[in-house]
Amino acid sequence: MLNILKQSNEHLEGNPNKTVLLQGEDGKTQVFVNNDEQFIRSHYINGKSFEDIGDGKNEIEFELPFRLHKDSTSLISSAGGSLAPALPCISYHNHVWWFWTYELSFKDDNGVIKVSFTLKSIGPTDHPTIDLPRGALGENIPRTQMAPNLQNPILHIGEQTFKLSTILGTPDRSYFIADFSTLEEFKAHFTEEIPFLSLNVTFAISTSYFDVESLSGINQPITDIVPKGVNETLGKIINGEKVNGADFVLTFGDSSKNDSVEFYVHRAALARTSSTLGQLFVTKMNPPGDQILVPTAEDRFIFPHLQPQDAKFFLTYFYTQQITLPHFGAFARVGRVFCMVAERPQVFHLFKQWQRLLVENLLNAKKNTKDSNLVIEESVKALIGIYSAPYGGLPVAKRVASSLLADKISQWDAESKNLVTSLRDDPNFKQYDLGKFLPGVVRLQHFISAVKKTGI
Repeated sequence: MLNILKQSNEHLEGNPNKTVLLQGEDGKTQVFVNNDEQFIRSHYINGKSFEDIGDGKNEIEFELPFRLHKDSTSLISSAGGSLAPALPCISYHNHVWWFWTYELSFKDDNGVIKVSFTLKSIGPTDHPTIDLPRGALGENIPRTQMAPNLQNPILHIGEQTFKLSTILGTPDRSYFIADFSTLEEFKAHFTEEIPFLSLNVTFAISTSYFDVESLSGINQPITDIVPKGVNETLGKIINGEKVNGADFVLTFGDSSKNDSVEFYVHRAALARTSSTLGQLFVTKMNPPGDQILVPTAEDRFIFPHLQPQDAKFFLTYFYTQQITLPHFGAFARVGRVFCMVAERPQVFHLFKQWQRLLVENLLNAKKNTKDSNLVIEESVKALIGIYSAPYGGLPVAKRVASSLLADKISQWDAESKNLVTSLRDDPNFKQYDLGKFLPGVVRLQHFISAVKKTGI
């Protein structure tokens, strides 16, 4: 059933009474997709932030707005089948989220069909079965995130409430109530005037669960120690000076196009940081590809596909082993060269540090400024960089940037302004493909705004 969720985008708009039948892979699960305009109604039409729950709250109560169309039950006449929605619901706060779905199952009890309800945990993504693309560094989800522990989960159907119990032994938490209604009683909730039945589920989650700082690792101390005097030397090199002992040249850019810059460096510093460059000092041969050129008659390495603005990142790494953020449009080209000069553990360290720095920048922009445009700009820049990096390399940073931008889109909507159109027309971003991430951000906005949450 879960692989069907990614098909549901096309059903977010249209006739709310339209019903589409999809057959599950198991041959029994019947999945009905209804274009339900009420499902995506916003609880933030007043322009308040997604993060606004009030001060000093220890828990957040969520109300998942599951709904079922009457036609979805029309073909259920015998036991053994089940119904599930194509659209999941989300429990979201502070850039951390978890997706949920439900299943209605039907069994025969002495000739009477009984209905059971299960609230199922999907995970931190709504399409967990997606195949990883080539070159992926892993799933595009926080590596350490576990399912939240729900307090007091309750199913609401009309005036009736049903307390859900935890299903033991499931890999992620699921919640269940057995035989809460007969099929005939359940169908009686539907009328021609009210074709949709609300199956709202409420529960509370501790605010401590939504700890994006821990998920991103920014709470962990940095232990890099830079020897005395190195930063001073590095500063001079970055400024184009030829310092004492410099015996090698790095060229960034394509000199044939008069678009390059040279830096005088120390061979020993490069060899100490990169075994690959150390070997090139000896072999004087170009490595595979064209990312690094080695002129045989010169003491020089040329990086023809890098730009002068990328030099600071590499020089800082070669001399201090510290990772910095490149220009937001340079993640792909910087990452390609770094993967050539670094060992595999260093590559994973690169993305760990990039994620940390991106999250710090985004959270600082959110915390330290009331300038909404700055938060929007930092979020878009971060997403441009994230979407040019390998899949799964920056999952927490992607979530922070996406949810920040989704929040701003919602706030603009409340003022009848279209932020998506404004971004696509922004000359600062014209050269970048915002279509890689804007549809996903809007989809996230719909999911978040559809769920009512209250600080308690």
